Amino acid sequence: MSNKIPNLEIYHNSHKAKWAQRLIWTVMVVDLISLFSSYFQYELLILVQNEELVTEEMVNANDLREQVIGVLYMLIYFTSAVFYIRWFKSCYSNLGKRTVTNEKESMAIWGWIIPIISLFKPYQMMKEMWTDTSLKIRLKEPSYKEKATTIIGFWWFLWLVTNVIGNYIFKFAFKSETVQDYINLTLSEMVLSVLSIPLAVLAYIIIEEYNDIEAKLASLESEENTTNQYAD
Repeated sequence: MSNKIPNLEIYHNSHKAKWAQRLIWTVMVVDLISLFSSYFQYELLILVQNEELVTEEMVNANDLREQVIGVLYMLIYFTSAVFYIRWFKSCYSNLGKRTVTNEKESMAIWGWIIPIISLFKPYQMMKEMWTDTSLKIRLKEPSYKEKATTIIGFWWFLWLVTNVIGNYIFKFAFKSETVQDYINLTLSEMVLSVLSIPLAVLAYIIIEEYNDIEAKLASLESEENTTNQYAD
């Protein structure tokens, strides 16, 4: 069975959306695990700072746990990013087949990667997709009420904040020398994990909402094509 709408060659993205959402939830679960692990490390560092008894076994167990969670998180995070961008690119491609877009389709990938541009381009493109697809629906169904784009702003704000914190952690991870340095680094990791949870929730909702918008437009287009065929 074809996954394209006849005549328009518009791809249905529900399957891509579901996989992106599943992986986002998986990242959120690992974030929760990482939060608890960082808290245990914080308590261990406080013991060291207070010169209380800390055995070599406790330190090794902490380091092993943190390393395993770190590797697991990176694998799941990058897999999630691939599936999310795959969905994002497919949606922007669909928009480009319906109307003239502000960017080339390739920017749906490179916009996340190129320095400076990555600070604003994905947000602009997501808002463009949301607004222009909703406009297409209203042209076919005037009573349709467009969903507010406020959630996109909150999502992008959290995305930028978590990236700033992540860059801080990456920059100072190899420069930490004192116990206080490691305590500050661990606290930063905890803040990052806490903020990453609502970020994941917002990303999930945006995918769900836009998938509904795109499906709505596809349904109206399909009905219109069917009507035109009968008219002919």
